[in-house]
Amino acid sequence: HKELGHAAIYLGMKNSGHTFNDVVAKYGSLDSALLDSFLVKHESGLSILCSSEMYIQGTKHFDAKSVQRAVDFLKEQYDYIIFDGHPASPDSDAVAGNAGKVYMVVSAEVASLRDLNRYIDHFGKDPAKFHVVVTNEGKSAVTASHVSSTCGLPVVARFSQVDEAVASATNAGRTISRDVKNFHEPLSDILSEIDPTAVVETPKKSLFGWRK
Repeated sequence: HKELGHAAIYLGMKNSGHTFNDVVAKYGSLDSALLDSFLVKHESGLSILCSSEMYIQGTKHFDAKSVQRAVDFLKEQYDYIIFDGHPASPDSDAVAGNAGKVYMVVSAEVASLRDLNRYIDHFGKDPAKFHVVVTNEGKSAVTASHVSSTCGLPVVARFSQVDEAVASATNAGRTISRDVKNFHEPLSDILSEIDPTAVVETPKKSLFGWRK
């Protein structure tokens, strides 16, 4: 991912200094103990593989087979794996190809909708796999209905008027309060769409992977 270790900052945690690239590169010697040393653990039970905190030019990218082997290993360790990456990243094709579901996050504005359609042209339009999440609804004339009808994919969740709550939480390094219904209700929609049993009192074992 292009962000420099933001996941750790947002959750008030120290970056481990290891990224998904380390998982791919170390695949031959990778086991549960080594993977565990790459991760940071959040009190919620989430394990996080952060992006680098340093800007590095010429970051190495791996072939699709290498990425697939690393993802297959992670699948053996976790019930759910979330990759947060930019669609234009060279590794995104391999990650998307191995994903059970792909969620494309788009802001409710004309420029973002144009970009979304271009990414869909590249990745494909399988409604069983590819879904859209709309943010910033209500800030312009573009609505979730416009997004869905234009791109031809289902909108599984829409977020509106959450900027202040998100900024407050991320700047403080904490999760967003459960009292913010207009954030957690659409989030629950996404989790329920992934797996109807996902929204439970005891969270399943999950890995959040943040790409360079």
